[in-house]
Amino acid sequence: MLQKNQLSGSPLWLALCLSLSGCAVQHYEPHPMDAAAGAQELSARSLDSPGLRSHTASTYRGKQALEWPAATWDLELLTLVAVHFNADLEAARARLAAADAAVTTAGQRPNPTLQLPLQRTLNPRDGESSWTLGLGLDIPVETRGKRDYRIAEAARRVAAARLQVANLAWTQRSQLREQLLALESSAEKTKLLQ
Repeated sequence: MLQKNQLSGSPLWLALCLSLSGCAVQHYEPHPMDAAAGAQELSARSLDSPGLRSHTASTYRGKQALEWPAATWDLELLTLVAVHFNADLEAARARLAAADAAVTTAGQRPNPTLQLPLQRTLNPRDGESSWTLGLGLDIPVETRGKRDYRIAEAARRVAAARLQVANLAWTQRSQLREQLLALESSAEKTKLLQ
C-alpha cells in the first residue's frame, strides 16, 4: 500500500488525482411514466393545434394560403393531418435522425488515448518502491478503407430509414384513401336509397 510520506509532494500523487478527477460517473434513475401528462398530450391533439396549422400551411400545395380550419378537406390535406399525428411516423423519423447522426459519427477518426497505468509489483527489489507509474499512448491507425466502409454502411442505414418513413407515410395515405372511398360510396348509397 502507498505510504503517505511516499506520495506527498510527488508528481505521482498529482497524476493520480488528475486521472481520477477525469472519471465520469453517470447514475441512472428510472422515472415512472406520467399518465396524466400523456393523456393531456393526447387530448391536445386537435385540428386547432398551432403546430398542425403551421405544418399544413408550410407543405400544402406549394405553400398556398390556407384558411384554418379548412372549409373543404381533400385527400392531400387529410393526409397531412394524419401524418402529423401518427406515432409510428414520429418513431420512424427519430430513427432517421439517429441514422443521420451515425453517418457523422462513422466519418470521425478514432481518438488517441493517453493512459497513466499505476501498477504494484509484488516482489520489488530492495530500496525500490513497489508501485510504478507508466505512460501509455495509443494511436489507432485504420487501414484498408475501414472508415469509408463505416460511412457507406451508415449511409445505407439512412437510406433504409428514409424508405421506412416513406413507406409508413404511404401506408397511412392509402388507409385514409380507402376510408374516403368507403365514405363516398356510403354517401352515394344513401343518396340512391333516399
